[in-house]
Amino acid sequence: MISIEGEERKIQFWVGASLKHFGVNPYGEPLFRVVLKSSRYQLFGGTYVERDGGMLTDREVMAAGRDTSIVRERAGYRWQRMYMGRDAYILEKWLSPLEYTGMTPGMWDMFYKDEETGLLSLGPYPSRGEYFNVWEFKPGYPAVSAVESAIRLCLYSRKFTRREKRDAMLEADKKDRLDKRNRNVDLILDSMPAFGLKPASSNPARKKAEDYKLRYAAHELGLPVGENKVFTQPSR
Repeated sequence: MISIEGEERKIQFWVGASLKHFGVNPYGEPLFRVVLKSSRYQLFGGTYVERDGGMLTDREVMAAGRDTSIVRERAGYRWQRMYMGRDAYILEKWLSPLEYTGMTPGMWDMFYKDEETGLLSLGPYPSRGEYFNVWEFKPGYPAVSAVESAIRLCLYSRKFTRREKRDAMLEADKKDRLDKRNRNVDLILDSMPAFGLKPASSNPARKKAEDYKLRYAAHELGLPVGENKVFTQPSR
């Protein structure tokens, strides 16, 4: 008999509104749902150990000839959290078995079945499909408008090919880096005199650029400093 440790937790659903008008799966369930991340659990198979105290160092294990901190080993399944990280409400979308795994049941067994224990490391093949995280909301209870906007964005993105999505992400990253550079330039210009490094009628005695001193150093402005950076830390 295969042992299963723990039990499947009751999923905590968002109850702001019905989402079936965005589509249903072959079982009549909504394509999209909002749940609390910490309430999602999944079966994982493997050999688990129970220890008496903390783990021993390699030197202690070698001296004793075995890991004496292990009091019991058990092969079986265990319910564990599906998602890690901070807790929040997330938007999940239903995926068919092939969409979710990219495999047939036979391929799933071949990749994830342990020959010694017969356990599937990622649990049984999800023959009814599975819901998977596609959006994480800010902490708090999400409003209906926020949920529906996230769903529309997910549906809208389906019109684009993988290459178009990749190009869009690269373009967004390029724009983000350009925005950061422009902010750094603005910080530098803001630290300079009103008329830049040019002589001004208000102070004609200063004729050289070296006569002007910046009000702030790069590190005081929060700009990147150090080795292989645009700016270097001033010597003291």
